Amino acid sequence: MINNNLKFMKSKEISPHEFYFINENLFSKLVSTMKEKGAFNISTIGFIEFDYAWYLNFENCRLLLNISRASNLNPVTKKEKYPSYYMLYGELKMEGGQPVLVVQFHRNLGDKIEIEAFKNVTNKKREYVNEALNQEFLI
Repeated sequence: MINNNLKFMKSKEISPHEFYFINENLFSKLVSTMKEKGAFNISTIGFIEFDYAWYLNFENCRLLLNISRASNLNPVTKKEKYPSYYMLYGELKMEGGQPVLVVQFHRNLGDKIEIEAFKNVTNKKREYVNEALNQEFLI
């Protein structure tokens, strides 16, 4: 039985959340193209901080966050002993001349994630996707 109520699967406006590290060149290129093409759905990883506004921090890079749409995303009230990495999914867009991630949903990954292993897996996944997209498929 097919569920026809899944409108998000039929919509052409919704694109998948592509993963970016906020300290990499791919993210910088995305921000520069965003000024011309508009907003993008992305996912990213990092620590969440508050310094007059909410920020995502990853390896000395910061990205302004808008967490108004993400319920229960306030790490300050959780009083965590060690800060946790969060996987954030949302829409990256320009507001006031700077990139802002409007968080739609999130996942707490904990503090024991191996970042280098995660980077290696992410890079391998990108290689495989690029290789698959460059193949000529017979129909």
